[in-house]
Amino acid sequence: MAATKQKRGTTLGWTIGTLALGIASVFLYYRYQHDVSPFIRHAGVLGPITAVILMAILCIIPFPAEFLMVIDMQVFGVWWGILWVWLGAMLGAWVTYLIAKRLGESFARRFVSEKHLNKLSDMVKRHGAIGLLMARMIPLIPFVVLNYASAMLPEVHLLTYLVTTGIGIMPYDLGAALLFLGFSKRWLEWIIAGGVTLVLIWLITLYWQHRHREERRKSQVHLNSQAQHPQDLQAAPPRDTARRFRETRRRPLP
Repeated sequence: MAATKQKRGTTLGWTIGTLALGIASVFLYYRYQHDVSPFIRHAGVLGPITAVILMAILCIIPFPAEFLMVIDMQVFGVWWGILWVWLGAMLGAWVTYLIAKRLGESFARRFVSEKHLNKLSDMVKRHGAIGLLMARMIPLIPFVVLNYASAMLPEVHLLTYLVTTGIGIMPYDLGAALLFLGFSKRWLEWIIAGGVTLVLIWLITLYWQHRHREERRKSQVHLNSQAQHPQDLQAAPPRDTARRFRETRRRPLP
C-alpha cells in the first residue's frame, strides 16, 4: 500500500514537473526569442554551428531546451532547424558521457537519483540496447537525467549510448516538427499528425514499460519462492541423473 502511494506520488511529481518545464519553456521562448533569434540569424554561415553548440550546452545542464528548438525551426526552417537540434542534442549527449566518465560517479549523481539509476540498470541488464532505447522514449524523464544515468552504467559503451540516443530522440523531434509546422502554417492536418506521433510513442513505450514491470515482478516472485524453499532445489536431482538412477536399480544383480 505504501509502495503504491509512493509510486503515485512519484508519477504525480513527474507530471507536475513536466508541466512546469513546458510552461518555463514557453516563457523563456517569449522572453528571449528577440535576443537569441537575431543572434543566430545574423551569424551567417556560423549560424548552424552556433545553434548546435547552444543546443549541446542546454543538453548538458538541466535547463529547458524546447524554446531553442522552436527558435531554430523559425530561423532555419522546420527540417533544417530540427537537424541542427538533433546534432546539438547528440553533441551534448557525447560531452555528457565524457564528463560523467571523467569526473566520476560522485559528480553524475548530482543529476540522477538512485531510483532512476536502478530502474535504468535493470532495463539494460534485462534487454540490453533495446532497454536503453526504450528508456530514451519513455515520457516524463528528462533528457539530461538519462544522459548521466546511462553514462554511469559500466555495461553501456559509447557506441551503444550514441546509437540509442540518436534513434531515441528522432520520434520526438519529428512530432515537434509536425506540430510546429501545423501551428505556424495553421494546417490542422499537421497538428493532428504531430499529436498522433507523440501519443503513439508514449503508448508504445508505456506498454513496453508495463511488460518490463510484469517480467520484473514475476522474476522477483520466482526468486522469493526459491528463497523460501531452498531444500527443494537440493532434494530433486537433475532429470538425467534421476533417470540413470532408476535404470541402475532395474538392472539385475550379478
